[in-house]
Amino acid sequence: MKRRILATTIAVLAVGAAWVLWPRQVLVLIVLDTTRADAAHGPWIDDLRARSTVFTHALSTSSWTAPATASIFTGLYPTEHGVIGGFRAQQRAAGKEVELTDPAIDLQGLPAGVETLPERLHAAGWRTYGVAANINIGPELGFDRGFDALHRDRNADAGDLLIRLAGWLLLAGPGRPTFLYVHLNDAHHPYRIRRPWFLEPGDAGAQDRAKYDSEIASMDHALSRFTSGLAWWGEPAIALVSDHGEAFGEHGQHGHVFTLHGEVNDVAMIIHRPGNSPARVEFPVSLIDIAPTVLDMAGLDATGSLLRGVDPTRTLFAHRASPTKATTLWTVNQGPWKLLLEEGAARPPTLYDVAADPGETTDIAGDHPDRVEAFLADLTAFQARTGYRGPSVEVELDPALVEHLTLLGYVE
Repeated sequence: MKRRILATTIAVLAVGAAWVLWPRQVLVLIVLDTTRADAAHGPWIDDLRARSTVFTHALSTSSWTAPATASIFTGLYPTEHGVIGGFRAQQRAAGKEVELTDPAIDLQGLPAGVETLPERLHAAGWRTYGVAANINIGPELGFDRGFDALHRDRNADAGDLLIRLAGWLLLAGPGRPTFLYVHLNDAHHPYRIRRPWFLEPGDAGAQDRAKYDSEIASMDHALSRFTSGLAWWGEPAIALVSDHGEAFGEHGQHGHVFTLHGEVNDVAMIIHRPGNSPARVEFPVSLIDIAPTVLDMAGLDATGSLLRGVDPTRTLFAHRASPTKATTLWTVNQGPWKLLLEEGAARPPTLYDVAADPGETTDIAGDHPDRVEAFLADLTAFQARTGYRGPSVEVELDPALVEHLTLLGYVE
């Protein structure tokens, strides 16, 4: 631990000294994987929140990483950009043993015709660097497009990744503005005890949540150390979001499995521009809004940017497919209303007023049949315009990859 702190300090000090000599614009996009909206707290995050525009009703476009991050990168829904799944191995049980059905898995990647946020920035003259710990964020699905360098280490924690990023910045030298993409996976299962932030719960059943909260606190601490180096030459612009959340028993679920309830579909979203006054936005926004907003922060095309204003009454959607289920989950969101539909299942859709019932515990569809009908019509119209699947990508399943997917819970 002392060695890591020393290495981080040296790297940050060196980067800071370089920036004093070579001022440039720095824009940071931070994605906190698996961080539910109500858990995105810590001294650094809370300080950033106090100085920023905070979107209190931010929604993912899915409930797993690949589709949600593709929406962050493109400003499109999963059925528009085509990435509707991600790394997940299918298995069959044979007694006590579990065997892989196939030696490879088929994924959907980002289509070549859809320009990503890093590609837009790179084409405009920005340096683009990224670090990620989630297996989905890499070249297999096209997430490396537009980066001068993208490093993925599926075993790295926040401190390890940010040390590497600081080193790249040190070597970058003077000149062009720089975009940094940071995708931290610490809060993803399996949760670890991260001291000194772990608080022993009184209830033994709350161990996982206590570990999870300590992981988020550890990420917060690493980000604080890293961003303190950015302050050597000036305050960076920062967009902080989560890709999806995590369930801890709500609606009978654990993790981020086949569900789109708020504990997995509500995300953190904070936009910070130096010199701007803090603000709170209460109406629903989506991960599809991140790409245009970041481009606006970079001084590029502002169409669709949250900083320029969007229609607070617009209808937003979320989608979740499964490789082993015949049904598909959808949500339709407008204002405080949320419709949840399992398409292909026999049960009817449910409707919630999330302002009055943030836990989504009371289905009020029977009290508002006209609203349910209108939302279903909105969904049908949206589906008629989309329904695209991205280009097929086959990835070989070696034992190490299977072991990693199993550890993450990406085996079904």
